[in-house]
Amino acid sequence: MSSLCKLAQVLNAAMLYWPMSNVLYVEGYALDRFAEGLWALMPVHQNKVGLVLDAGIKPELRFRHLQVTDAAWASLGLPIMEYIITDTPLKIQST
Repeated sequence: MSSLCKLAQVLNAAMLYWPMSNVLYVEGYALDRFAEGLWALMPVHQNKVGLVLDAGIKPELRFRHLQVTDAAWASLGLPIMEYIITDTPLKIQST
């Protein structure tokens, strides 16, 4: 069976409902090592999810993010293990 390697950041919501068994969701560093021939990829049947929240976001927005996280866990059964808040604000600016 052929497989498709897909950058994990390009994951869309539909793929959470209907995952495809021949698609490997790979983060950028691992994809680079694979392309260089340094690493092999092995399919997994379930990944664990962690969440990092910026200390600089407003409390209401943090609360909304956690609500969405809880909804994803409850409705999709995603294995969301924990979340952390950065020690200092990341000072990310939108353009």
